[in-house]
Amino acid sequence: KRGKDVVRGLIIGQKLSADVAEEVLFRAKVNKNKKVKELTDEEIEKIKEKIREVYEESFKGRGYVYLKGEEYFSV
Repeated sequence: KRGKDVVRGLIIGQKLSADVAEEVLFRAKVNKNKKVKELTDEEIEKIKEKIREVYEESFKGRGYVYLKGEEYFSV
């Protein structure tokens, strides 16, 4: 949907849970209400980096997300 904000873009488009999407944007220092089409290339790269960071931490047992079968769940 055109004009959606970045937090909803991550939730719907990337299938992240709301709390993980907000954590990613907080770490990337990107306003969650910013429109997806307004993101800079630098912000997009930072978001990708922080998604990987959050998931890597979860795989090390540091919270946020866990994998059950083939489905991710947030804690």
